[in-house]
Amino acid sequence: WLVPGSVDRVVQTVRSLQSQTEPDCRMVQRDAYRPLLRQSGWFGFGCGDRLPALDRSFRESREALLQQVLPAEGADSAGFAANRQACLDSLQACLFFYSNLQHSPAVNRFSAQFGCDSVSVRRVLYRYLVLCEAVEKSFNTHNQYEDTLLAVGWAGLFFMLLYFLLPVAGMLRRREWDVLWGCLLFIVAFNALFESVFEKQNGILFFLFLFFLFHQKNSRNASAGIPDEIK
Repeated sequence: WLVPGSVDRVVQTVRSLQSQTEPDCRMVQRDAYRPLLRQSGWFGFGCGDRLPALDRSFRESREALLQQVLPAEGADSAGFAANRQACLDSLQACLFFYSNLQHSPAVNRFSAQFGCDSVSVRRVLYRYLVLCEAVEKSFNTHNQYEDTLLAVGWAGLFFMLLYFLLPVAGMLRRREWDVLWGCLLFIVAFNALFESVFEKQNGILFFLFLFFLFHQKNSRNASAGIPDEIK
């Protein structure tokens, strides 16, 4: 039963990435904070300013989506800005954004109530709800590499990558592969693509403890292999 379940998850992910109305929620968030990646520079925004910068970016993107909601034909344009805000906020209160929004009768009901064009509401609704969730829960990037880039820039990202690359380079140079250490590095490096694994101090301490544990073990092994006349 594991294989069909895994295939279904892959198929759903591919469909979500290709969808224009309900794309992958993390891609929605990345589209919102992408301009920040170009602004981070060599030293980033700073660890303390990273989340406020993300929050501003999510809010600005949410406001831009709101502006794309059009009035329904024949609707009174006076006060429409408040009406479309009320329409999407009402939908946020009654819908969970992972639901199939395109077939929810609530969209037509609230669109008619507030004089909004239902097609434009459906087009932006999923992204709007994802960004509302990101703002309310202070979401991070869900990507440690980009999180590091925003916090401490290209210089900080370079030094973080050294933690993964230097041990591998040492193993290749010695022609000795430590399977456990290699698996640890791979698991952390791979999961860093999808989660901010070093956001919490516990994650940093856990990684550093195992990192230096394996480093000491491999240093002793390498030293043991050196001939006595060279020691």
